[in-house]
Amino acid sequence: MERQNLDSNNSANAKDSLQVLQTQQTNISDLDTEVHAFYQLGNLYYDRLDFAKALFYLKKAASVFLKESQFEYYFSCQNKCLFIFFEREEKQEADALKKELADVKLKYSLEDNSRYHYTLGSSLDFEKNYSSALSCMEKSLELALKTQNKIDICYALSGLVIIYVHQEKFDLAIKEINNLKVFFQKIDLKDLSMSMDLAHGYILREKGMLKESLDVFWKIYSKISEVKNLYYNTYLLYALGTTYLQLKDRETASLFLSLAQSSCDKVNLKRTSSLIATHIKSIGLKHGTEFDLILDCHSRQVKEKDKGIVNLKGQFVILELLKLFLSKPGHSFSKKELVKKVWDQNYSPSIHDNKVYVTLKRLKKIIEPNAKSAKYIFRNKDGYYLNSKVKTFIREIQF
Repeated sequence: MERQNLDSNNSANAKDSLQVLQTQQTNISDLDTEVHAFYQLGNLYYDRLDFAKALFYLKKAASVFLKESQFEYYFSCQNKCLFIFFEREEKQEADALKKELADVKLKYSLEDNSRYHYTLGSSLDFEKNYSSALSCMEKSLELALKTQNKIDICYALSGLVIIYVHQEKFDLAIKEINNLKVFFQKIDLKDLSMSMDLAHGYILREKGMLKESLDVFWKIYSKISEVKNLYYNTYLLYALGTTYLQLKDRETASLFLSLAQSSCDKVNLKRTSSLIATHIKSIGLKHGTEFDLILDCHSRQVKEKDKGIVNLKGQFVILELLKLFLSKPGHSFSKKELVKKVWDQNYSPSIHDNKVYVTLKRLKKIIEPNAKSAKYIFRNKDGYYLNSKVKTFIREIQF
């Protein structure tokens, strides 16, 4: 696999990268030391699924945290590295990290460290060694309860939930999810809470409670923007798709599996991508979707069958204009109507004619697969309209 060529001047590289991220309105605070700069950069790239850069910074941070005996941060880095290796199906790297954990345990006498047992348990769970993984998580919980470290308790309980799910001990998993909900009311662990919500939806689906499962997934959908990690968005789309598939709603299943496939990096999320592809193949989709044009209002993305996904974040007018056309295929919108509905202004030719023309041109550039031959947006004597013969889908936020 090709590796990213990163500057050997770590400190300068970190500072330069931080400046770039800050210009993208990413909040980075409390960067008191170089190691915390590395740590936060690693987390940022991890959340964005840029795993090559994430590994570079997380490994740098982990080595310093270990030297300083900051084990909570050290294990936080290593947990993320393990997930990356798991998703990229890099067993050799995962085995090397597992060996490092064993060496660290002996060198620093970490038999009584809750996070060590949690991290080891996670690696064993990835290997499907569920019995040993369960023993590690139980030890992690025992130590966390002894020290009354609430965050460690949450991690240990979440680890137990995942293992119980893999062992199909669903009642035990639900019990621990309910225990975690009490902690989440007072402790801000959004990513952990999101993963437990997804586990809850999965359990309900496996128990045949499909409508209840959908209710859980749609509640997650309404708050998915609260977490920064893009993996949750992809996995939620996959979860919705597979649930609709079990409900025998093939068309809606096709939609969400297609969106999941389009948002899934086949290199970094190799494991998840393979799962999605298997389900898409099972329903016989040639291109991953039966729709020509899909607008997801929540994620602010439009997917054109041939062109792929375009992000419309920050393009509010384009989003509203496309949403308007999709709401009434075949209906001709006059300039007066467009100006009122999109800009909420009264139409004035001298002010709005050029604005309407330019905005429509931008929209066509985004969605039309062929610039010389229109497929979606047309004009007649009454105004502009969306071709009613193309298959389109608009997904509003559901609660």
